[in-house]
Amino acid sequence: MRLGLKLFLGFFLIVGIAAFFVMRVFVDEVKPGVRQAMESTLVDAANVLAVMAGPDLKAGHIADGRFAAQVATAQRRDPRAMVWRFPKRSIDYRVTVTDVRGIVVYDSRGQDVGRDNSRWNDVYRTLRGQYGARSSPGTPGDVDSTVMHVAAPVYDPVDGRTLIGVLTLAQPNDSIEPFIAASQRAIVARGAWLIGSAALIGLLMTWWLASGIGSLSRYAKAVSAGEPVPPPKPRGDEIGDLGQALETMRRKLEGKAYVEQYVQSLTHEMKSPLAAIRGAAELLQEPLPEADRQRFAANIAQQERRLTETIDQLLRLAEVEQHGWLQRRTVVDLSMLCRQLAEDAAPRLQAAHLSLHCELPGHANVQGDAFLLRQA
Repeated sequence: MRLGLKLFLGFFLIVGIAAFFVMRVFVDEVKPGVRQAMESTLVDAANVLAVMAGPDLKAGHIADGRFAAQVATAQRRDPRAMVWRFPKRSIDYRVTVTDVRGIVVYDSRGQDVGRDNSRWNDVYRTLRGQYGARSSPGTPGDVDSTVMHVAAPVYDPVDGRTLIGVLTLAQPNDSIEPFIAASQRAIVARGAWLIGSAALIGLLMTWWLASGIGSLSRYAKAVSAGEPVPPPKPRGDEIGDLGQALETMRRKLEGKAYVEQYVQSLTHEMKSPLAAIRGAAELLQEPLPEADRQRFAANIAQQERRLTETIDQLLRLAEVEQHGWLQRRTVVDLSMLCRQLAEDAAPRLQAAHLSLHCELPGHANVQGDAFLLRQA
């Protein structure tokens, strides 16, 4: 697996898993959050209705008095409301009132009048001065159709302290399911958009990093193959530092190779005069005519001057390497220099069964150093 793909998968997995769990938490918290808000609204409404039901409950006309008529009128109304894109065309509240024994004396739907609700949590806790609420299936056995019940105490309207009954306000939980589902869909859609954006950003970042690393890889391969290649483009990050380090290493390696090549060439240049000096010295140890002795002595002096020139040129080369330019320039005839090189290479070419044909102009003068040009 390539590095770019590894980087992309790693980035996407980290961001994707984090976004998934955050989105999952939000989705799971939507339903309880909405139901808590609904319960708070039911508490307010139940206490208001409990105050309104007090006079009729004390007078014994809770089922046929003014309160029952007003509730019936309200339940017949059409709100014609558009709540967050969802139409609301009916009143979902159900109102039941029990006496102090927990017996239902009023039901806005007329279904449970006379039933004993004293054991239900909403009535049981309210009769004991506590907050009473429950969520139970609207149809026995159907756990998907739960109804939230919130109770409020009904006090004697005269003293406002004597408990005379309990009013329970109920609302089906499925009445808010469209809002829960819409919120969850919105969270999922935005979460998917977030993950997609993160994947796109990760892809761009991976491409940016992989392109830099890929260019360094191609540069290193070209250098190892000995191909001419421009230095890596400067960057202000670690990849740029790595590219500069590779370029520095390449220059040092090229300098090392140049030194090795130059040492070999210098060794070859010094072998020839040394061999001539050695041969002349051996001959001078033998009895020779004076003319031959003078000729061999002159040969030794000539080869000594050649060695001295080679050493001087070596010093000048070191100076060039140190300063980066020639301190002293002379006029050099390139045509003559090339002819001399061809003559020097003639024995090696002949041994290798090769021939060299030079087509040179009469004169081609340049400013430089003959020795360094010869080495080049």
